Amino acid sequence: ALHNMQMRVTIDASRHIVAVVSAMPATPYSGCAGVNPNFQRLLGLSVGRGFRKAVRERLGGVEGCTHMLALLDTMAAASISCPP
Repeated sequence: ALHNMQMRVTIDASRHIVAVVSAMPATPYSGCAGVNPNFQRLLGLSVGRGFRKAVRERLGGVEGCTHMLALLDTMAAASISCPP
């Protein structure tokens, strides 16, 4: 696989991120997996209004990964549509 990326985000009842686990077993570039520790910057972040902007402030550019941010966007949208 060219891309094999995984992310697990644990959100509490108030929709704040309490744990993040990310892995990139297969990536197109050797340095991609080096951003995995940066995802810990999401701890405490509220998954709600302004989430996408806050994520990109913490993980924009070379601090994150476009594909992993897309996963986060999808997970955030799914969590908002689920009742607490």
